[in-house]
Amino acid sequence: MYNIECFEDIDGLLIRIEGKLSVEEALQIVEETVAFNPSHTNCAAIFDLSKADFSEMSVDFFTSFVERIPPELIEKRAGACVAYVSPNALAFGMTRVYEAYIESIPTKRCVFYAMDEAKEWILANKDQQITA
Repeated sequence: MYNIECFEDIDGLLIRIEGKLSVEEALQIVEETVAFNPSHTNCAAIFDLSKADFSEMSVDFFTSFVERIPPELIEKRAGACVAYVSPNALAFGMTRVYEAYIESIPTKRCVFYAMDEAKEWILANKDQQITA
């Protein structure tokens, strides 16, 4: 399950993931992120993974997800600053593995243990992101 909302602190999006996430849901998140603000499709985003369940994540999940992202959505998100908040060691490690699989997606991204660190990083880096 996930929820996407406007996050005024960063003038971008907050995406909260709870429980297990399917590849289809992950693809929906990309589509909804682009559709959320059609005039600024590459706005900054923070993924809150504090309630995500990584117990069944695998290389197959990451590979399938990356292979199925439509090229036009990758293009629309190009240049975005994306932070991932993963407050425990398993989530942090899995998010770092995920980063390796999405290297071909031209976003600026980083993983953090705390929301405050993620917000600080977004605010420091979003001026450098390419705007649509």
